[in-house]
Amino acid sequence: KKTTPKLCKACHSVKTREFANKHMGFPVAKENCTGCHSAHGSDQPGMLHASAHSPVSKKMCTQCHEGLRSQTPLDLKAKGVELCRPCHAKTMKVMLNRNHVHAAVLSEDACLNCHVPHASSNGKLLRGNMTEVCGRCHADTIARYRQSPTKHKPVADKCGKCHNPHSSNIPLLFKFEDALTTCGSCHQWSKHTSHKVGKKYKDPRNPNLIIDCLSCHLGHGSEYKRLIPFVSTSA
Repeated sequence: KKTTPKLCKACHSVKTREFANKHMGFPVAKENCTGCHSAHGSDQPGMLHASAHSPVSKKMCTQCHEGLRSQTPLDLKAKGVELCRPCHAKTMKVMLNRNHVHAAVLSEDACLNCHVPHASSNGKLLRGNMTEVCGRCHADTIARYRQSPTKHKPVADKCGKCHNPHSSNIPLLFKFEDALTTCGSCHQWSKHTSHKVGKKYKDPRNPNLIIDCLSCHLGHGSEYKRLIPFVSTSA
């Protein structure tokens, strides 16, 4: 009927001591309540979303925000990667030391491009399922997948099945060293093909490539059956 926080204020007074204590005295009366709380129900105390950032659930807001002694208590202590590094230093060291780092990680908003800072109904504080999150930047890829009659099922919500969302030592942020290993993590391809594939076999169309699953199949979706790029195998 109304946008938040006006909708919430119809029942919840933001001027009480109880409200102030629950929010550690931070001036959140004008903030979006559903950034932390589920509107309908939750198994978490305070009706927090199912996935809550540890500083939020532990009421340790000053780990990220300036604090009540500041004239701007809701301002962040740092920007980008530097805001998250103090708590996630070990993870970030590994992430940033790989050959290929996701551009989203290195941008000004860094982690906040994909994760929400307070709480989320999605695991790992994601802003949506992986297809929604990845689709914010990779709209063309997701659009092609959705328009494809034959779809590769993991693309629906599990981009992380094949790609590492943060960084990788392999081009295109693949999790595994080659397409055979990537596809083999789900498909027992060696049991249903007699085609010569692998590092020993060069693609006759391009000597820089080997014969692997992607030589004949598309990774996201296709107009044709079995994810092949043409109307028939002899095209």
